[in-house]
Amino acid sequence: MRDPPVTTPEEDLTARLQELSQLYGSGALSDDEFAAARQKLLVAEHIRIKYFEWWITIIKFIGCAAFLISAFMAFDASAASSGHSRQSS
Repeated sequence: MRDPPVTTPEEDLTARLQELSQLYGSGALSDDEFAAARQKLLVAEHIRIKYFEWWITIIKFIGCAAFLISAFMAFDASAASSGHSRQSS
């Protein structure tokens, strides 16, 4: 058994919009039905993109935080090995 072809979200959106256009062109959808269905698809795509962008921002933040922590730990280890470690009161 073969796996179905993998499509990108953009290809899927394009295919769904083309399908809507065909239904509209054949008279299966009224003007209002076509507009509502198209708007629903476009809003869902916008939300998908914003969700993806949000996750990218979170990943970048985590990467920066990890870099800063590792840099601080390296600096602290360097200071400790040179005898300039922090003293507790």
